[in-house]
Amino acid sequence: MANIDTSSQESSKKRRGFKKQKKASTNIDMTPMVDLGFLLITFFIFTATLSQQTAMEINLPEGGGNSETTEETATLKIILSDKNTFVYENENYFGIKPVLYKDVRKTLIEKKEKYEAKGLGSQFNVMIKPTAKSNYKNTVDLMDEMVINGVKKYSLEEVDAAEMALLAKK
Repeated sequence: MANIDTSSQESSKKRRGFKKQKKASTNIDMTPMVDLGFLLITFFIFTATLSQQTAMEINLPEGGGNSETTEETATLKIILSDKNTFVYENENYFGIKPVLYKDVRKTLIEKKEKYEAKGLGSQFNVMIKPTAKSNYKNTVDLMDEMVINGVKKYSLEEVDAAEMALLAKK
């Protein structure tokens, strides 16, 4: 509560015929306001929801995702490097070609339409193989491309020795 101190002495000096009024000092007790502030802070802390983590759902096959169990007739393999991606189909290592990250969507759409025209659209599978030089953002962006383009079967796998040898030559 506020208190007004009226115990100051009156001044007897006159100025142009008027008496000087006595000045009252005020003291404001801040304790209730501090209490209210802390109550509000604790209320908002307890009622605020913390940011929820977002995660991408990945369906993994039972027993792991090795390449021997996947369908080899309609498989597109994408190897992620630091600057480019390398794309080849099935086990055709000689058909490997570098593709810029910005052109991956176009390549993915072309291959998907090719397999759908052959009647293998339901068997179309994409294997994403990040190397040690690729970064996490590009891997997640490529997985987002799978969702955007409606690719139902895709997996993350490790790059094997034959593919690393091909990348060393390119």
